[in-house]
Amino acid sequence: EAGPDRSKKLVALHKQIASIMIERFSNAGEAIKSYEAILDLEPDNREAIKVLKDIYDQRRDYDSFVAISEREIGLISDDKQRFKRLVELAKLASEKLRKPQTPIALWERVLETEPTHKEALTELENWFEREKNWERLVDILERRIALEKDVPSQVNLLDKLGMVASARLGDAE
Repeated sequence: EAGPDRSKKLVALHKQIASIMIERFSNAGEAIKSYEAILDLEPDNREAIKVLKDIYDQRRDYDSFVAISEREIGLISDDKQRFKRLVELAKLASEKLRKPQTPIALWERVLETEPTHKEALTELENWFEREKNWERLVDILERRIALEKDVPSQVNLLDKLGMVASARLGDAE
């Protein structure tokens, strides 16, 4: 048997296995495998995505939670809603994840959509400073300075930019 019928039967079977694993055996690990198999068959299966998000959240597996949430965001057709969820996910990634790559990538996606997003610029400034990525930090500081209307804040940012440029990049300009 091939085609969509076989696929639907496999999805139903995996769903059944997953619910048995959770309800009878409290085995979230095996349930995850079944829900991931469902997503291999039906990449936009919202029920599987929702259950996986719940399981990952309960297990505090935030790397997996963020990954499945990104997949879910990709399914949102409304641009404003998708952007709102992306910002929420970037915030969560900044709070919960230890590795910088994911929060940085999410905040950069926020900036791709809205280049003047203040929170994204501030978060990226913090991440790049923490990671000692001086060139990227300079870029973000320059963008923040260009957007800043408050003169004392602009002066503080210029001061920081000057320190980073001279001390970290060896740029004596």
